[in-house]
Amino acid sequence: MTLRKGFIISIFIAAQCFAAGKLSAQGMRDTIGSFNKNVIQCYEQTEKVYQGIAKAKLSTRPCSKIILSSTKSREAEANARHNRGIIYQYLDQQARAIKDFERAIKLDSSSVASYIALAQLHLKQENWVLAYKYFDAASLLDKSDKRLVANKQYAANKLQQAESNKNLTANVLLK
Repeated sequence: MTLRKGFIISIFIAAQCFAAGKLSAQGMRDTIGSFNKNVIQCYEQTEKVYQGIAKAKLSTRPCSKIILSSTKSREAEANARHNRGIIYQYLDQQARAIKDFERAIKLDSSSVASYIALAQLHLKQENWVLAYKYFDAASLLDKSDKRLVANKQYAANKLQQAESNKNLTANVLLK
């Protein structure tokens, strides 16, 4: 999500609340300002992951504030969950990361980045079936990225190797 898009979405939602009488003019300005501050901070925290900033200096709070906001759009929540998932992954909180990526996909099923992140997490955990599933979904959405097809094939090969090893072990035990 671009920051500009996040601003436009928050302005639109706050304006709807104002028009419905749920917010005063000042309340609308405050809501937009607070929401946009959190969008920027959530994005900045995710950027820190890519810069390799120390884990102690990372916070999921700005992303969580967007998720909990009553004026968020589905797209804003999906992006906040994806970004928070990236942070959780970096902080070695894999279960939380998986949960956020899965929710991001439910909110925005066209998010190639969330499918890839989820596939990579499952690859790291050697869960070949789910890694294949999410690389497959990502490759269907982005047919031009040959790396997705290669990663999907890698997961399929690993799954096949795991199945072969199970069969060998079973045969040895039966003898």
